[in-house]
Amino acid sequence: MKELVLKLARAIESDDASIKAMEEVLEEVFCSPGKELVLSLLEENYDLEKEDILKKPEIFRKMLKDFFGCSGTIIENMIIRKLNSKK
Repeated sequence: MKELVLKLARAIESDDASIKAMEEVLEEVFCSPGKELVLSLLEENYDLEKEDILKKPEIFRKMLKDFFGCSGTIIENMIIRKLNSKK
């Protein structure tokens, strides 16, 4: 039972770190108001809240490409690098 609790705690920490990395990159690229706009567009146009991005990353990826074209791939790679640097 204790092992299960530890695994769940690590998974939650990992999810929190992933969301934080994504938010950090969006803020680096678009500043704070831009980050909030991107997250708002994601929720309004794709019915996806930031907490659910990890469950449906393909929708987040599609949004990046739809709104930012080739630059969406760059933003995606920046998020991946940020995640890898935190490990």
